[in-house]
Amino acid sequence: MRIRLLLTVSLMVVAAPGIRVMAQAAGVPPATPFPIAQVRLDSGATVAGSLTVSGDRATIGSSGSVTAGTRTARLTLPNRGQIRLCSTTRATFTMDPSHAAADHSGLMISLDRGALETSFQTGVDSDVILTPDFRILISGPGKSSVQVRLGDHGDTCVDNPGKDPPYVTVSSLFSGGAYRVQPRQRVLFQHGSLTEVVDNEAESCGCPAAPTRTLGDNAFPVAQSAGLAPLPTPPPNATQPGIVHAQATAALSYNGANTPASVAVSHLPTRSAAARIALPRTATVQAPKSPRKPGVFHRIGHFFHHLFGGS
Repeated sequence: MRIRLLLTVSLMVVAAPGIRVMAQAAGVPPATPFPIAQVRLDSGATVAGSLTVSGDRATIGSSGSVTAGTRTARLTLPNRGQIRLCSTTRATFTMDPSHAAADHSGLMISLDRGALETSFQTGVDSDVILTPDFRILISGPGKSSVQVRLGDHGDTCVDNPGKDPPYVTVSSLFSGGAYRVQPRQRVLFQHGSLTEVVDNEAESCGCPAAPTRTLGDNAFPVAQSAGLAPLPTPPPNATQPGIVHAQATAALSYNGANTPASVAVSHLPTRSAAARIALPRTATVQAPKSPRKPGVFHRIGHFFHHLFGGS
């Protein structure tokens, strides 16, 4: 009698700081001849699923998930193009193994949060992007440049730009119905509904541009408030770190009865930058007294002083 044992292996590989790569193999079939995507390990993303790690790249086989870090993660689809996952975006990728060896068509992307941008050639079978409320169908022929962004309260933005846009149809997962996003049209479906549509959405559906802030600018972009982009780094202080400047504190009092006079201020002695110059808590500035002019009796006394032999 022969006994076959099923070996289950769970492996975690820490490829680089900020990178977590988890691979599982539990009696799964061999990887498809054409994997779904490749992710660079230095992108700051977290990759999980059916993986093959080689050098600085993780290759997703029949299925896997990618969560972008603080910056955009780029996924390379062999012989098709790329997908960009915006900051903090999480997406799961699945492909039918029976069709994967043909032309890489039939890709299904489940978008949990965030935003993504596609840039790949469409195939014979349609590609699908699933959101919590919609099923977005991308059909050829053409090259997909579709952008999808998930916002608050189910708001879903879909953009179909590009020179050769594909056929894009958005259908509801719950209420039924469908909406076709025309070539070079940007649509916002509010509250996850096909009946609340903004067909000329002004805000971009893809990855937000790098934030630029100047001193005194209190702008807070929508993409950052939705968690799609990291907050900008606060501007540096004007004072260089490690240098403590001298400080001086003095209280002055003024007496209106005194005649105003200019006060000469002498320079403070030079000290180390780390020293603190201590001045009196209260300093009273008074005008100097004017010399008294000699009177009549003073001049008479001065005359007799010279007359009787004074010098």
